[in-house]
Amino acid sequence: MEDILQEHIYLALARHEPHPAHEARLRAVAGAWAEEVDKIIGLMFRYTKEVRNRQWTSSVREEAIYELARLMFWLSDLVVKKKLEERAINELDPESERASASSATGLERIENTARIFADNIRHLLELSLGNKMLRRDWTKQDAKPYWGRLKQG
Repeated sequence: MEDILQEHIYLALARHEPHPAHEARLRAVAGAWAEEVDKIIGLMFRYTKEVRNRQWTSSVREEAIYELARLMFWLSDLVVKKKLEERAINELDPESERASASSATGLERIENTARIFADNIRHLLELSLGNKMLRRDWTKQDAKPYWGRLKQG
């Protein structure tokens, strides 16, 4: 999934800097940011490991996987937005992005984001998937993802 996320992030960055001369640098930055998203999702799962122990029907598991993919793309878009608010695209450097994510402040941001996701989104997702387990009616898709209801601060 990280390769798909990296490509998704790269395409978002390329919209801001479409010149081919910057492709290698932007792909490397996208890789660093995809790693950051992966760390957030990994920590979120660690904080909510009791959810994974549930026995869900295969149809509900499939929807949970789908919702996780939507969450990862949404989080990737949020990371791009926040990072581009902090610095101009021509100032982005893959090594400094990785160093920033590994710094005390970067690790704290990753952990806090994972906790917010674990504490809030998990409950919304659980309620939706839990209700679908009880009703066995999961054919209608929600127009807005559960995590889109969170305030972005």
